[in-house]
Amino acid sequence: MNCPYCGTSIQENQIFCPKCGNRIINHIITENYELSDTRELELYIDKNYKKISNKAFSFPTFFLSVFYFFYRKMYLLAFFFAILNISICFFAIINYKIALILLVGAYLLSFIIAIKFNSIYINFANHKINKIKKKHFQLSNYEIDEKIKDAGGTNLLSPVLFLTI
Repeated sequence: MNCPYCGTSIQENQIFCPKCGNRIINHIITENYELSDTRELELYIDKNYKKISNKAFSFPTFFLSVFYFFYRKMYLLAFFFAILNISICFFAIINYKIALILLVGAYLLSFIIAIKFNSIYINFANHKINKIKKKHFQLSNYEIDEKIKDAGGTNLLSPVLFLTI
């Protein structure tokens, strides 16, 4: 095995390169894209980790969909549902029958996502944690934990901003 920074030959169990001094162990872990451990998921998800990891149905997702996705920093999913809701309103003006079909479809989709949300969110968190570990592999474990904690959690401001717009 070689150091990813300077190319020096190193032992498998070495944490630091003897030549350049860079940390090797985080680089090895992030290259393999292992699943994040519970501690990292708890840091990312915050105080509701046990609820999210153990429940089969997410009531906030079903009743608040767009707002809850913004709150959980899942912006792409939030924008998708926002566009879907705006489309339903638009079609309600044009043709109420199409709007009714879209509304039923949106509720069915919300129900399915509410069933799958917790596992979707855990996978989302794992992906974000792995990106952080790969991007900041040269940092200490404590510094990486801080980056994970800063990137995760919730954002109350974004659903409020969305509501005002």
